[in-house]
Amino acid sequence: QQRFRQEHEDCILCGLCVRMCEEQMMAKAIGFRGRGENRSIGTPFDIQSEVCRLCGACMYICPACQLRCTFTEPERAICGGCENL
Repeated sequence: QQRFRQEHEDCILCGLCVRMCEEQMMAKAIGFRGRGENRSIGTPFDIQSEVCRLCGACMYICPACQLRCTFTEPERAICGGCENL
């Protein structure tokens, strides 16, 4: 069950969430998928990630995410491309 619906048009594909997850959180739960116009951020092979800690770091660092300003429990929220983890 998804808490928030994904809206790809909000994502600017800056990669900050991917870097935060990989370099700071040492989780590598999300990454870039596809090429060109079909590029997006998500889990490898579109399957549920077992390494995601639901820490909310991707939501915190994302410049396009509006959840960080409106959601009161960041430890339960995940942002944009990683919401299906």
